[in-house]
Amino acid sequence: MLRRICYLLLTTALVLVSARAQGNPPGDESSSPQDKFEGMKVVDIEFVGAKLAQPENIRAKMKTKVGRPLNAKELNEDIKKLVQELRLFSRVEERTSISGQGVKVSLFVTENPAVGALILLGNEHFNRDEILAFIDTTEGGLADEITLQLDVNRIREEYLKGGYHFVQVKVSRPVDEFTTVIFQVTEGPEVQFEEVVFVGNKSFSKSDLLDAMPTSDEGGFLFGTSYVESRFTKDMVGLQRFYRGNGFLDADVTLEDRRFSTDKEQVFLTIRVRENEPYIIRSINFEGLENINEEEIRDELKSKVGDRYEQYLKVYEDLAMIRRKYRDQAFTDANPRDATRTPAEGFEVDLVFSLVEGQRSVIGDVTIVNNTETRDKVIRRLLEDLSPGQPLNTNTLDRAKRRLIRLDYFNRENLDVLTLPITNKKFESYKNVFLNVSDTDKDSVKDIAIEVEEVDTGSIRFAAGLNSNAGLVGAITYLKTNFDPTDFPDSFDDILDAFTGGGQILELSFFPGTVETQFQASYTHPFIFDSEYEFNTVLFRRARIREGWDETRTGFNVRVGRRIGNNISANLRYRLEEIRVDDIDDDVPQVVFDYQGSRVVSSLTAGITIADLDSYASPSEGYRLLLNYEYAGLGGDLEFQKIRIDTEYYLTVHQDAENRKQTLFFEGTIGYIKEFGSTDDVPIYERLFAGGQGSVRGFEFRGIGPQTGGSPEGGKIVITGSLNYDFPLYEDILKGVVFLDTGTLANGFGDGDLSNFRVAVGFGIRLKIGFLGDRPFAVDFAFPLVKYKEDQTQIISFSFSRQF
Repeated sequence: MLRRICYLLLTTALVLVSARAQGNPPGDESSSPQDKFEGMKVVDIEFVGAKLAQPENIRAKMKTKVGRPLNAKELNEDIKKLVQELRLFSRVEERTSISGQGVKVSLFVTENPAVGALILLGNEHFNRDEILAFIDTTEGGLADEITLQLDVNRIREEYLKGGYHFVQVKVSRPVDEFTTVIFQVTEGPEVQFEEVVFVGNKSFSKSDLLDAMPTSDEGGFLFGTSYVESRFTKDMVGLQRFYRGNGFLDADVTLEDRRFSTDKEQVFLTIRVRENEPYIIRSINFEGLENINEEEIRDELKSKVGDRYEQYLKVYEDLAMIRRKYRDQAFTDANPRDATRTPAEGFEVDLVFSLVEGQRSVIGDVTIVNNTETRDKVIRRLLEDLSPGQPLNTNTLDRAKRRLIRLDYFNRENLDVLTLPITNKKFESYKNVFLNVSDTDKDSVKDIAIEVEEVDTGSIRFAAGLNSNAGLVGAITYLKTNFDPTDFPDSFDDILDAFTGGGQILELSFFPGTVETQFQASYTHPFIFDSEYEFNTVLFRRARIREGWDETRTGFNVRVGRRIGNNISANLRYRLEEIRVDDIDDDVPQVVFDYQGSRVVSSLTAGITIADLDSYASPSEGYRLLLNYEYAGLGGDLEFQKIRIDTEYYLTVHQDAENRKQTLFFEGTIGYIKEFGSTDDVPIYERLFAGGQGSVRGFEFRGIGPQTGGSPEGGKIVITGSLNYDFPLYEDILKGVVFLDTGTLANGFGDGDLSNFRVAVGFGIRLKIGFLGDRPFAVDFAFPLVKYKEDQTQIISFSFSRQF
């Protein structure tokens, strides 16, 4: 019993002693150790154990300062900062004591060691430089545990993005003053989608559902699709959205099964779809419409009574249409929304479009900023009716944006964003615009600021190309796109910046080649004499080796054009040209001998262009129609009339989550030429031809129609058409295309050859690589289905150009 009592007393004493050692000082049970020094003057801050870190640099980063009163909260924040933010130390223990007339703060620290060497093991997919680019640990830096673990996570995350689902990453380091950090990567296989199975889908096919999951598709045409779990998760959300956007508001999609192949290189997924019933539109109603007639909007709605309630598809497009109509009338704050309520029972909804119209907006000040070289008028003349006092029409803003961008006078990488609260996805393209719209002290007035960052608009370009039509060709081009002939240099140092700011274009080009060589000088003024007319003149000399003769052209063109409205432009072009034919082979067509020597052509061409394209450089939506009529006989040696019609039509069939488009487009040409007066026949160099790249693939260049001694005779009527479908194969680098080309060539409307249409089908690739510039390497394989005896066929056609 006595032993038990003694043991109990001893245990109680030890507990009390331990509690006092870990707790607060006697008599101050609620305070921390430094609280009793609160407010006392700090006379010194020392770091015990610091070898690599410089104390004066550490003190500069702390709130606690020598000479200031001690603040316990700030000191605790400093300690936290040294460990978690600056990561200088793995541990900091604070001890504060009385020293003279104040307190001394002593920080006992355990330093993070410096990285003497950084070793990567097991990395094959990413090389050393690629991994070092996305981690923070560096040789010479500190090897703290927080950074190391974050870097482990970063390496793993990058591998997961590449489809390495089973990757493992470990880090190790000895605790020395200078340490070696080793990241050990076990990559595992790159996992790709092998099969995606849908169960329960009744209303949509497997291909429809895979289209809604753009990053989770089975093996592609040339490349498999990597299985990235984060992207697959987003695709599942997209699939859910697809169903609900098509009216299946109660639909639910879940991953039912996921299994990997034995070698872990393929994944097999089963997705369970519970569609339930689609919701049907019972009625369509409007709330808040005052300034636009309801029937005008109702007539253009894609959503119809009796159709499925497609919230993210047709309804979204209808909202965009309503928004566009209001902004056409300067209601910039109008933001229609879908106010439809899901019924408590049944599957019919009353579709409700609701909006607050707000006030019409009027343009206030229009200012241009940072255009040190480019004159104000060069920019202002592209702004149409964006002038003070005019209604603020966002379609006008959109057109102004596109016209400014096409100038290429300004930096596209550092542009300002349109701050007007436009939510329609169409207006996301404003991120590439130098337009800011801001409120003023008047609610209905909006100021417009155009902020630009000018770039050098003069360049010398070197290029080389290979084409199945024209052979090997080079190019040396000087281009000045913001040319001003009156801007003479003020000094020798100003030479490179001179002749800039007038919005005119000067181009000097030399194209040496194995088949064709040419020189060309071109000058363009888009607003001659500050008018709406464009002026262009071209001086040229071209020499080409034809199939059985040599052809040299020397002359100039003068063209005046004008834009009519937003989508139409018209022009008149005068052509004065000397054409010389010589070095003729014996077995060429008679029409070549008929025009041996030199002839002068003097002609006037009237042209009109009607176009509405989303992009003139790489269109994917819209159309373009060009009509030209040429009359030759204004002096000169030849008299003929020529009509040519070119048409293009583009339609985006599908756009994936990465904004890559599948495009269906048609290109067609109709040409007709007829001699008159003293000209007995159309010369060989003015005749029309068909076949080859840019015409009817599957046939040689100019390979359609009669041949004499291997030289084409050409014709007076040509009709060609090409239906193309292009689609992405790999990122934005590689595209595929399938096509059907057709065409015919004849000598007149009564010629039986006019109905002899050739037909070819084929496929090709378009490879675009950064250093090749904007022109891709193109290879087409075409197979004639319909041909005639004199036609010259060619299965492969290609073009390649490179700027360097």
